[in-house]
Amino acid sequence: MPVFVINATTSKTYREWKEVFDSIEDKRKAAGIEVLYVGHALENEQQVHHVQRVSSKEVFMRLMDENRHVIEASGVDPSSVSVTVCTD
Repeated sequence: MPVFVINATTSKTYREWKEVFDSIEDKRKAAGIEVLYVGHALENEQQVHHVQRVSSKEVFMRLMDENRHVIEASGVDPSSVSVTVCTD
């Protein structure tokens, strides 16, 4: 299964961002997405990182599209998002 490494910048504090991120955990689980890591850069809590194992790129993209309002509420700057798709 693919592993997605996602990096982004948020205008909110890490705690505020993480609260919004956690609010859709049930949706991630229902889609078969497993969160492996969530954190922020040591020197910049607004530089957030998360790693997720997904069943397919399509499943991940569908969840992101369905929850675009949540991403916006988390303060993420869409132009800052970087996604690297890896394999294990």
